[in-house]
Amino acid sequence: MGSFPAAEETTATAAARPHAVMVPFAAIDDGLPPSDADATQDVPALCHSVRTTCLPRFKALLAKLDEEADSNMAD
Repeated sequence: MGSFPAAEETTATAAARPHAVMVPFAAIDDGLPPSDADATQDVPALCHSVRTTCLPRFKALLAKLDEEADSNMAD
């Protein structure tokens, strides 16, 4: 589910800021069904979803990133 910059963006960014640390961005599902992008979002449903589904998904993402970091350090 992660979203990482394209190789071209990463290279261009690194060239523009040689001392910058590249940080990958990742996303977790909010647990809500798809909705119309132009519609007003259901705030109570979002709050409920965050309370009930966000933490396990966030923990899983952290575990995945930790495993990737460990495997990169082993190389």
